[in-house]
Amino acid sequence: MKSEKEIVKWLQTGYPYVKEESGLPAWIVPEHSFARITDELGDASILEACEPLHFADGLQELIDKAPDPDKVPPEMWQTALKLWPACSQVRPVVDICLDAAGNILRQFQSGRLKVDPVAVCRGAVVLGYAPFVPEGKRLIKELSFTFESDVSEPAELVKKYMEAVSRSDTALIERVDDCIRKHSYWMEWWRRILQYKRDFPYAAKPIGVTPPLSAEITGALAQMMKEEGQDDELGTYHPEHPEGQVCARRRRPEKPTLPDGGHLRPGIDAQTGHGQPRVDNGNRQAGRDSQEGRLPE
Repeated sequence: MKSEKEIVKWLQTGYPYVKEESGLPAWIVPEHSFARITDELGDASILEACEPLHFADGLQELIDKAPDPDKVPPEMWQTALKLWPACSQVRPVVDICLDAAGNILRQFQSGRLKVDPVAVCRGAVVLGYAPFVPEGKRLIKELSFTFESDVSEPAELVKKYMEAVSRSDTALIERVDDCIRKHSYWMEWWRRILQYKRDFPYAAKPIGVTPPLSAEITGALAQMMKEEGQDDELGTYHPEHPEGQVCARRRRPEKPTLPDGGHLRPGIDAQTGHGQPRVDNGNRQAGRDSQEGRLPE
């Protein structure tokens, strides 16, 4: 083996090309998040996770003979991905999973979803991964009959499964789970993934809320805060708000002040008094004088 993290390096180098070719937006598992996850796992855990599905058979030997991934030209990465039949399914499957996840979680939290959460989690993870590994073809083919979907469009199958979960179709979810459980290699893969999730030092999230701050972004944010801070007062806390939102209150522009303490509307020259002033010094006469265009005596 060339180094302890040779597989990690290949994954991190090729990941941007996978995202570009599959059309995944930058905020879905950003590159810095992917790098952190793969660094934490390391080569040994990645190979161990792939073992039940025979996804990485012979991979180590190939990598030992391969050049440094940084020396592989972009054209070779792009050509290899274009030859991968499942690449076009990456974006549709990911989009469906993300769209359905929020609704399903809300139903679970509200108690409206009457299904086994373990079976649902297992089904969603396995069906989301199966279209992209050789061992997944058999499972997708079997379940395509259950859902009456096109075996060449796994995203359609995933969508129908998520819809079954949303309507608490217990019978259909159990059929999918039974199909997964009868394949020992999928169950072993699921067991290892679950163990990695439990042992992971932090909660990895598929959505990148904020990118790593570059010098350009930091400078732009600082300038925006400086400009906004000239016009905003401190925020106000609202305890009745469900999230206790703190919102900024816009300062009112100060009114021009006359020598006697009166105030002019914007547009009036405070030195000459020309224009259409409205003097607000607390007496009615000043108001009448302002309507006639005269300054108070």
